[in-house]
Amino acid sequence: MSLATLTIVEGAGGWRVPITPATDMGSLARLLALPVIVVARARLGTINHTLLTIEAIEHDGVPIACVILSQRPEDDPDAARSNQTQIQRRWHGRIILLGADPAVLDPLLAQRST
Repeated sequence: MSLATLTIVEGAGGWRVPITPATDMGSLARLLALPVIVVARARLGTINHTLLTIEAIEHDGVPIACVILSQRPEDDPDAARSNQTQIQRRWHGRIILLGADPAVLDPLLAQRST
């Protein structure tokens, strides 16, 4: 029997999405006591949405491992990098721009396995 060295729990819909009448995804994350990875689209509207999500998570006292901006092939690469820069100006955690090369996640995975 082998033990997992990495556990990923995926939430759906966002930090404040209800799971039950009294519980939301943020409540679940607090219960699990795991660092959060925020995944957001790398397109128009993501700066505000991502910063509000970061603010809510930090307000709830949950650590954020990183923000991943998911860049799809049809997304403008310059706009995606600009979004990353603008978010980084306001939040000083790790931000990863994930395009076609999943190897950009390797440093994050290596950090978690040590």
